[in-house]
Amino acid sequence: VHLGASGGPVLAEGLGSLEAIRAASVEEIASVEGIGPIIAASVFNFFRDPENNRVVDRLLELGVSPTVPERSTSPQTLTGMNIVVTGGLEGFTRDSVAEAIKERGGKSPGSVSKKTTAVVVGADPGASKLTKAIELGIPQLDEAQFVHLLDTGELPS
Repeated sequence: VHLGASGGPVLAEGLGSLEAIRAASVEEIASVEGIGPIIAASVFNFFRDPENNRVVDRLLELGVSPTVPERSTSPQTLTGMNIVVTGGLEGFTRDSVAEAIKERGGKSPGSVSKKTTAVVVGADPGASKLTKAIELGIPQLDEAQFVHLLDTGELPS
């Protein structure tokens, strides 16, 4: 299955359980936001193979217990936003800043592109990310502005 690291949780959250994924049609799988038709067909075909189902059943018998990721209770202030972080932030680790963005419905890609909403600039930022943000006219935020964005979803004017 060509699902990728983020696809599994997206699919689990979208359909709710392993049994629902196993029983889903290609269309139902593809209707999950973030899952395209190629991935949907791959997942569907995986569960149509009896040998794959035997392996999954055996894993379940051995105690493997797939869980659906908990839905975030954080306000979805960053829905649809792509926030790139460069440099170190005082109040966040690299992992916690990405998690804070994701919990609020945003994405935290590793590079700047025309789809980037804002770049958070911390201590010792990467020159290439900063240069690209300036070239593309993407807003650059300091840590305080980033925290405001997390709380409100509003970019500074």
